[in-house]
Amino acid sequence: GLLPADASRLGTPLGAAYGYYFSATAAAVGFAVYAPAILQFTNGLSALEAGYLVAVEALAWTGCALLVSGSPERRRLWVRVGAVCIAVSVVLLAMMMASGNLLAAAIGGGLLGGGFGLSFSFVSQNVMTSLPEAERESGSAAISAVRNTGGAVGASLASIAANFTGFADGLNAGNVSGVSAAIFGVAIPLAAIGVWSAFRLARQMPL
Repeated sequence: GLLPADASRLGTPLGAAYGYYFSATAAAVGFAVYAPAILQFTNGLSALEAGYLVAVEALAWTGCALLVSGSPERRRLWVRVGAVCIAVSVVLLAMMMASGNLLAAAIGGGLLGGGFGLSFSFVSQNVMTSLPEAERESGSAAISAVRNTGGAVGASLASIAANFTGFADGLNAGNVSGVSAAIFGVAIPLAAIGVWSAFRLARQMPL
């Protein structure tokens, strides 16, 4: 009763949209939670410096959202590209986060935020126009609920992966690669589901 009737059916536009909200948010949350600690260990950054680098995600989100706001006729393209950017980001972060390469970390964060900026506003517009009048209020509120649930699930999976690979005992030269790969590795299947949901949604969006 908390979600619109079609939200649980991934084959529908609403179901695909909520599926994308959930899986993309779940895939992305590990960067905000664990990237600062990894960057402080691998590069000797202060907490403030690591926070600035992680803020690249938010800057890219805002910048890309502004960039595409004037081209709604290409919303199908932007939804697809955004989902792919998120997936490419978590793969890059899984491979490179522990390397100490700040440029790779910044690119990964930028792709992550950029993917959301390119796609989320158009997904939200589609949700609101697809909702029947009787479900308009609950469907709108469900956007935040589904995203928050995705973030909670993603953070839980990332923490399980991190602690299983030694993060609970502290980062060191022997475990940082494994910890980083595990944190972002568990996000890859979630990002893949996000890509599938986004492409399914885009096919059903009006021109």
